[in-house]
Amino acid sequence: METTPPTLRRGLVPVMEYLLQGSIMDGACEVLLHRLRGLCDNSDSPIESFHDYEMVFQIRGSTGTPLTVRARQSLDSPQMPWHLRYLGQPEVGDKSRHTVVRSCIDVSTSNNVASFLNELGFRLDFEFVLKGHMFQKGRMKIIVAKVFRLVQQGNPESIEPISNSHIIELSVIAPAGQESLGDEMKAFADQLKPYPFLGLSFVPFFPQACKHSKFVSSKLNLPLFDLLNKLNIVHIENYSKRTECGLRFLNTLSAIFE
Repeated sequence: METTPPTLRRGLVPVMEYLLQGSIMDGACEVLLHRLRGLCDNSDSPIESFHDYEMVFQIRGSTGTPLTVRARQSLDSPQMPWHLRYLGQPEVGDKSRHTVVRSCIDVSTSNNVASFLNELGFRLDFEFVLKGHMFQKGRMKIIVAKVFRLVQQGNPESIEPISNSHIIELSVIAPAGQESLGDEMKAFADQLKPYPFLGLSFVPFFPQACKHSKFVSSKLNLPLFDLLNKLNIVHIENYSKRTECGLRFLNTLSAIFE
């Protein structure tokens, strides 16, 4: 019986992304940044910022399931290589995990990657600009960022915010099988309460929120990101109840956007 995965036979080590996501209102951003600066490495150094333009491409295979890749460019350092990234579907089944786990491939490319993908048959699905701050805690990367939609397609200088919110992402890239990472990430996320990180109960909401940024609740008249943050305007002592309600809401959104 063959037991060696194809990636290992080709000399590649399977790499996974361990992920937690959350969202906060803009007014809470400065307090969160101050807390992260105290908790993360190099607290005496200036906070690292980034300003990226990302294009999301799709192609449909013979099974009808779309394959999605992301091309990202740094707008602060346009001379740097682009990054092409593939993210697999979140693994399901192990409810004891504290984080989303999905396969990840990330490579540097030349600046004509969008044309190359179009030649292969990929088509642009959506695009956005992400501007914010990044922190490191050991091997964990934490970002707090504002998401912008492009007013004019293909022009990352012509943008507007999609909401009154910031996203929070806590992620680690590591070889497969390092399940203890989830415990480390949960312990760190717990230090940031009452800012909620949401785990396995939903598909990561960031891509859907970008693609469906014009979605508005008919009852609350709020864009998607701001609707998520209705969780954050109640008192801190209601944290558990708020998170439970948020998870139920996100389960509904995941079903809508599948």
